[in-house]
Amino acid sequence: MLTHGASFYRNGLQAVYTLFKDSNVTEKEKASLWLGEFQKSLYAWKIADEMLYQKVDIECCYFAAQTLRTKIQYSFHEVPLENQISLKDSLLKHIANIDHATSPPIVTQLCLAVADLALQMSSWKDPISELITQLNPVNSRAVLEILKVLPEELNSRALRLGENRRQEVLEQFRAFHPMLFECWTVCLKNAENNVTIQNKVLQCYTSWVLIYVVPPVQAADNLIIKFAFHTLSSPDGMMELHESAGDCLSALFQCLQTDENYPSEIDTQLYLGVESLKDLFHLVSTREEEEKALNYARIFTDLAEFFIEKMNTNHFSMKTLDLLLICATHYDYEVASITFSFWHRLSDSLYQKNDDSLTEVFKPYVLKLIDALKGQNELDSDLEGLLESGDDFSEFRKRVYELIKDVIFIVGSSVCFRQMSVYLWKPNIQWPKLESALFIMKAVAKNIVPKENEVVPEVLEAVLRLPIESTHVAVQNTAILLLGELCDWIDAHPHFVEPVLNFLIACLRQPHVANTAADAFHSICSVAKTHIVPHVESLLPVVSIIHQLDSKAISNDSACKILKGLGYAVSLLPHNDILPVFGEMCEVQVKALVELLNNSTDVIKSIKANPCVWMDRLAAILRSVNPKVDNSHEHPCLEVVLKCWPVLEKICQTFKADIYVMERCCRCLRFTVRCIGKHSNQLLIPIENLLVTLYNEHQHSCFLYLGSVLVDEYGADLSNQVPLLKMLEAFIPPTFMHLQKNGQPISGLTLKHHPDTIDDFFRLCQRFILRAPIPFLTLSDENISFIMQLAVYSVTLDHKDANASVTKFLCDLISCGKCHASSNDGAVKQELVVKVLVNHGQSLVDSLIQASIFLLPSYMIVDIAGTFFELLTYQKVPVHQWLQEALSKLPTHNSGGTETVSHTQLLEFYSGMTCASNPKTLSQLLKTLARQFR
Repeated sequence: MLTHGASFYRNGLQAVYTLFKDSNVTEKEKASLWLGEFQKSLYAWKIADEMLYQKVDIECCYFAAQTLRTKIQYSFHEVPLENQISLKDSLLKHIANIDHATSPPIVTQLCLAVADLALQMSSWKDPISELITQLNPVNSRAVLEILKVLPEELNSRALRLGENRRQEVLEQFRAFHPMLFECWTVCLKNAENNVTIQNKVLQCYTSWVLIYVVPPVQAADNLIIKFAFHTLSSPDGMMELHESAGDCLSALFQCLQTDENYPSEIDTQLYLGVESLKDLFHLVSTREEEEKALNYARIFTDLAEFFIEKMNTNHFSMKTLDLLLICATHYDYEVASITFSFWHRLSDSLYQKNDDSLTEVFKPYVLKLIDALKGQNELDSDLEGLLESGDDFSEFRKRVYELIKDVIFIVGSSVCFRQMSVYLWKPNIQWPKLESALFIMKAVAKNIVPKENEVVPEVLEAVLRLPIESTHVAVQNTAILLLGELCDWIDAHPHFVEPVLNFLIACLRQPHVANTAADAFHSICSVAKTHIVPHVESLLPVVSIIHQLDSKAISNDSACKILKGLGYAVSLLPHNDILPVFGEMCEVQVKALVELLNNSTDVIKSIKANPCVWMDRLAAILRSVNPKVDNSHEHPCLEVVLKCWPVLEKICQTFKADIYVMERCCRCLRFTVRCIGKHSNQLLIPIENLLVTLYNEHQHSCFLYLGSVLVDEYGADLSNQVPLLKMLEAFIPPTFMHLQKNGQPISGLTLKHHPDTIDDFFRLCQRFILRAPIPFLTLSDENISFIMQLAVYSVTLDHKDANASVTKFLCDLISCGKCHASSNDGAVKQELVVKVLVNHGQSLVDSLIQASIFLLPSYMIVDIAGTFFELLTYQKVPVHQWLQEALSKLPTHNSGGTETVSHTQLLEFYSGMTCASNPKTLSQLLKTLARQFR
């Protein structure tokens, strides 16, 4: 418990000392918890202020400054209007007391506190003028820091200024920007060799230009921009200043894009200024000053992006491409990667314009780019194995791959493929060059037209003839990846199917390339499955091969891909031939599970003793083998599936407490049911009984998910609806208990700990709405009330998948109640849905509004809008009333005294919502309203 009086201050000092200086970990944790509670209390304002005046030590001052900033940021509503001025005055005194000895983190926290106060305190009408006139003569360092963070904090999610206050602040900022430039200019002139002040001025300029309150012409022509170019023209300057100067130019380019009417001379001046940096780029590269080279490359790229819509054969801006190509050949691949954003944007722009003549202009540049990337992409000749996943250079190669795929249409895939294929026949070529050429070919392979018959056959034959023993493993790996990318071409040339697959199967025995071979095998089988059917019998031994390999030779994911690839072809076999092949594939996995059950009940993370391995492989087979069978014939897989069921049931009973195993087992059962569909009707009751028993003991959400699969497959059959409803009713009590965290009542706060349960529970309910709506809607009032109240709480849950399941359920529920003339039971469903909405409609609309404004990120508002659309198109009159009531509960003023949302704005929102004709309009309206409060 927090104490009161003078001891509170002493306890605070002691807690800070313990947190920063005590070596006892337990005591440090206790101190951290105490200080966390202290920061939430009302006493924190006064005591933090006192700590700053007393200046006991650096740690106490930092904690006090950070506390004040946090309180202003999150708890400004605690300060009465009449006390806000005294808070401001106290903070400005602390700012005035800053000297050269003050720790930079303390300065930052105090400056952020002042900035956040200025933004929220509507009665502080001219903070910029007051800061500059009162504090700048005393402490320009602190004033510049405040001016830097002030615009940065404007869109802070934590402050929740609201759009009205934001616009009010922006108007103030526009009025004071001349004073700002005067202040910065004076500081810059007085700074002489003070790099700290110079750097702060550059950072201030960047922050203010990026919020677009400075007229573009003034932003482009001033002492600060001239100083930025001067800084960049000095190769011996400090890197921190160099980077800030680059930020200035980047901000200026963004600012100018907002005004199409600025003088064209500015373009010329900027180009000449940046072009003059080319020699300096070469100089710092020679000196191996990578950070400065990166900064120049960023400036070149930003300038090119600025000019991108003006580039054509007659515009001088085309010369910026030469600057980018210089960067693309730099010895440091990170410098080359800086330019990638431009090439992606250029690709998008040309694709949208769809102008062949314009595309042709850029073709020579892209050809040079690809050639440069081939060199950048080469592996080190000393590399013995493969690049490690996650390695920096490996990530760079991924970006190269994506870039080439993006720009290849500019030059043509066949041209690039032919150009790179030449390296395959060069005598005595170094392996890194050969591998890099194969890598480029892999990037464009998917775009090769199937009718190409000149280069691809020769390349394929060359790859298939690669001597495995003497070829570097990296070359093997990339060559195999190339085969996988050529799957569409191979599908159009079936005579290559058998030799390619045999080559890949041989590669499975090579540990370094086995996983890659499995990926390529799966890609080809998924596309060319009709041509693989004749070869199924000869390919079947691959099942035994992967069974014999251990986890070091091949990953379980790769083994599953091979089984899926083979399964695609098995699905196309004549029904009489499916059973033996399908049975042999499944038997290997089931036998392993039986051996495991007989020997041990422990889940060992080993490929031979982990049941998940074999269930994943069995699931891969069940998922991919999906023959078309009409209801009048027995499913060819039924016999095998029925033999698998007892083993899977025993796995569930044995490992029921292990969520990891249960998720994999439910996944396997899901594909078991999906594989044979309604033909597996005899499994419904056993699986349902198993789920109910297990869920009462262990509330794993995967049981709910599997229940939704059962409803989806069997729910439309009237004879199955009663047992399925009993399953749902049995799920509700343990779900209710599970969602009550530590006995607390269900709320949005408790639900955030169980998003998977919410996701799977409402997926289950939604499947009932689709397959058995009337039985679901005639559940007991208690159960319907629980489901709807849970839905009302859950629409506020900031979890994409869970929230989507809830809103999908609500949309389908409301849609179900719309009277369909073609439906015999439409009137019954309408009556039942109306009853549900009468009881829960107001609370639902309240929750939807609260979620949109205060709780959900903007990208999730789309689903909320969809729910509103269903409501508004179903029952207009009551929904309009519920919406009015929900809006009347919204706060109209924020803690700083500013009007958050006016009555006129609420009326406009209400009118727009009630007249909207599509969900997209509703989504925009909700996002606009949310901006008023954020």
